[in-house]
Amino acid sequence: MVAQKTEVLATESKRWETFHNAALRTHPYITAGDVNIDLVQCATQAGSRDDLDTATTNNFMPLLMVHIHVTSKSSTLVDHIY
Repeated sequence: MVAQKTEVLATESKRWETFHNAALRTHPYITAGDVNIDLVQCATQAGSRDDLDTATTNNFMPLLMVHIHVTSKSSTLVDHIY
């Protein structure tokens, strides 16, 4: 369990560093990826909210805010484009 928490913290730190370093650049910057954090759940899940806060704090706004992966049982937005 400790190893998993350490990996999560390292990933969060790396994402913060990526957004922060990109925000310091003077030219347009796009970041995208399948990060398996559902942005649609940002109102109810702390991990989703933290990820969105990290991006917006560094002046990145998500280009997509609608469900992308839709099945008969669920729908998510895990592909991020900022």
